[in-house]
Amino acid sequence: MITLLWYSIKMIQIFALLTVMSGLYYGFLDRNMNYELKMFFYGGIMFYLANWLESKFINQG
Repeated sequence: MITLLWYSIKMIQIFALLTVMSGLYYGFLDRNMNYELKMFFYGGIMFYLANWLESKFINQG
């Protein structure tokens, strides 16, 4: 069970980092700073939430 949870959390972290990178890329192409900041904010929240879940439920010791 912990292995499935660990893989799910890692996938959320990868998705969050891809959100940040694609937001920076498409925001730069469209010259849209608001889009860049919004994707950076959303990706950061997802990444740190997944990191918190990992420290809370996986690394309990």
